[in-house]
Amino acid sequence: LDTNSIRHIVEFHQMTSQELAATWNRPLRMLWIDGDHTYAGAMSDIESFSRHLSIGSIVALHDVLHGHEGPIRAFCERVLLSDAFGPCGVCGSIGWAQRVGKPVAEKYTSRKLRLYSKLSRLVPFVAFNRSPSRSGRSVYMLLRSLVPHGEVNPTLWQNEIKQNMPDMRSS
Repeated sequence: LDTNSIRHIVEFHQMTSQELAATWNRPLRMLWIDGDHTYAGAMSDIESFSRHLSIGSIVALHDVLHGHEGPIRAFCERVLLSDAFGPCGVCGSIGWAQRVGKPVAEKYTSRKLRLYSKLSRLVPFVAFNRSPSRSGRSVYMLLRSLVPHGEVNPTLWQNEIKQNMPDMRSS
């Protein structure tokens, strides 16, 4: 990765997320959570940075579908069940949602609950660091396949996100 080509839009910080959270004081337009796949770690990242998410911003958690407890539980509990987030989905193994605030989020409630019902069925298979049996792994893979997580149409996605971003509606 040539970091020089994106330095004008991305800040790089070489420290733990908790060290960064303790000093962060600006709004975020994008929050990418990856690294600590424990439940405590993923929840801490969301809780530490959520207050900095601007209306219209995106939160994305990596490895929501890769058998780790933290990302899937944090995404289900703190994002899909929150009245702060609206449009949401899973692309590959990345769970994402847009922070829109309560009034706008209400129109996305059924969509979030449908996704929650499919994702939450996977939680027992990854919770408590249990190694699933062969049959348990097969059930997990079947349930995982029922979670919509294919490629996103970039134009449709951009249009949906844009409608909830106050400063991008006219651009």
